Amino acid sequence: MEKGDLADPPKEGSETTVIVPPRFEKIIIEWDKDGIVKSINEQGLSFFGFSKNELIGKNVYETILPMVDSNDRLQANLPQDIIADEEGAKKIIIEVKKKNGERAWMSWENEIIKGTDGSVIGLRSTGFDITERVEGRRKLLNLVQRVKELEGQIENGPAIIFKWESAEGWPIVYVSKNIDNLGFSSSEMMSRKMPLYSIIHKDDIWRVSSDITRCVMEGTHKFSQDYRIVTPKGEVRWVESHIWAEVDAEGNIDSYNGLLIDVTNRKKLDEELNEYYVFIIGLLESYAEGLIIVNSKSRVLLINRKYVEMWSLPSRVTSSKNWNEIFEYMKAQVRKPETLKITISKEAAERGAFQEMEITLKDGRAFEVGIQTLVTKNEVTSIISTKDITSLVKGKGESEVREEYERLLNEKERLLAESESLARLGEVASLVSHDLKSPLQAILNTLYLMNLEVEKISEGPKSSLKEMISMVEKQVGYSNKILLNLQDFSRSVEPRKEKIAFGDLVSSSLNFIENKDKVKQTIEGGEVELFVDKDMMIRVLVNLTNNAAQASPNGVEINYSAVLDGNKVKISVKDNAGGIPTENLSKIFTPSFTTKAKGMGLGLMICKKFVLAHGGTIDVQSEPGKGTTFTISLPRGD
Repeated sequence: MEKGDLADPPKEGSETTVIVPPRFEKIIIEWDKDGIVKSINEQGLSFFGFSKNELIGKNVYETILPMVDSNDRLQANLPQDIIADEEGAKKIIIEVKKKNGERAWMSWENEIIKGTDGSVIGLRSTGFDITERVEGRRKLLNLVQRVKELEGQIENGPAIIFKWESAEGWPIVYVSKNIDNLGFSSSEMMSRKMPLYSIIHKDDIWRVSSDITRCVMEGTHKFSQDYRIVTPKGEVRWVESHIWAEVDAEGNIDSYNGLLIDVTNRKKLDEELNEYYVFIIGLLESYAEGLIIVNSKSRVLLINRKYVEMWSLPSRVTSSKNWNEIFEYMKAQVRKPETLKITISKEAAERGAFQEMEITLKDGRAFEVGIQTLVTKNEVTSIISTKDITSLVKGKGESEVREEYERLLNEKERLLAESESLARLGEVASLVSHDLKSPLQAILNTLYLMNLEVEKISEGPKSSLKEMISMVEKQVGYSNKILLNLQDFSRSVEPRKEKIAFGDLVSSSLNFIENKDKVKQTIEGGEVELFVDKDMMIRVLVNLTNNAAQASPNGVEINYSAVLDGNKVKISVKDNAGGIPTENLSKIFTPSFTTKAKGMGLGLMICKKFVLAHGGTIDVQSEPGKGTTFTISLPRGD
């Protein structure tokens, strides 16, 4: 080992002062010139993790001193090197190892021990653990080396790196050399003659300072700012600053790291863009028509006040800037939603034609909707206009309006007559169900007693009697089912609504259907949330499912689906059973209509009653031989 290697771990200038850590008292070891341990104090034993018997009389290379340290230096001749350079080796830093294999760095003061004849017989070494200090230096050196590697890239890049103290004027302790691009001298700035405070524009100093103070008080140690600086030539430049605060052991901020990017050109472009934006907004607002500008990603770029007013768009819809949501809201207001067709795509732009369509809203207004789609640099943008043409079509549409009014009036009269008829029928049903309830219960009680008596009879006639009793029980059960339908039909209903996912509603319904093993079901839109009376809607789905299953004794496939449609939820129950003849479609919701051999045909009427109680509608479409689809429309609710 060379003499210079004795203190060669990471250095800090020419410092030779022994660092005393707070964790340990000094460690004292005496060893002979061959490296055999003669004595060690209790602090040493505790630090290295050995007992006295494990160290005394043992060579340091076998115990506390690695033959090769982490810097690949050989330490085999350490005692001889210390003795040979008595003056130079009085204070050294070396790496040691503990019993558990852990390495540590220690600062040692060495004293030569001589015999009575003046010959060297050994060494007395007093040491302290400085591992944290050495590792900290090592990390710092690595960091400095990394910074030096990055400096070349930084100097040619747009980002300027700063570090400044949290002191008056913000003295700069480091700035990357590419600050020269703005006319400053990095060396002059780091000489503390030009603190960061001095280069910030006077009109921005208070804002920058107060923003930093506010972030610090809120406990935010990472934040961004835009502000102006003034170059040595008096030029004003905008910079984008990203700042990270550093705290000391007590949690106080002692310095800041900053990343500055010159964004002057971007600011100028932003100002120009803002001027154009203000001009465009003014132009849009001056139009008598409603205008909205949308891109192919369904993002609303601009919308004028007239468009919002014409379509009565609520702020929750316009604030989303989502064209799909706005379009769905528009369609919900159109009398025939399928007539409102707006396509925003590159293909639509390539067709080149200006699309126009006339639509009629449910409130009677007539709109002319125009769509012009453009492609610039592969960006697809559409300008959609809406013009109120109600007054223009009023003359030619009066007869149509009158016909529609008469149709609605006839429909209202029909519904009123039907409701009166149903009310009378409900009264009859209530009386019948009340009168039947007691006799049915009496029959069930009698059948129970008959079963007990039959058990006493010999096996001969016993079997046939039990079979007859079973048949009667089934017929009573069926009569009881009719009784329940009559009760449901006759009683007034007030839904007790709650939120439930459509998938959960269908799953609950499937627990009550007949011949469940013959029904193969699929569910779509199970996550759609409903606000309904759970028991009523289960009864509706059970009735529709049982009807389909009864029409297909060999098994049926049923698809249950739910979708959101504006302020409605549309539920469909679609089966592949035999279908309903066309002449019967208008009668299926009529009380007492049925195609079954027995029964009162109240199942579908009860479905309609429960749906109407929710403020909804139920419709049916069917094709004989292919299947039937029931569509239920319900308010979305809360």
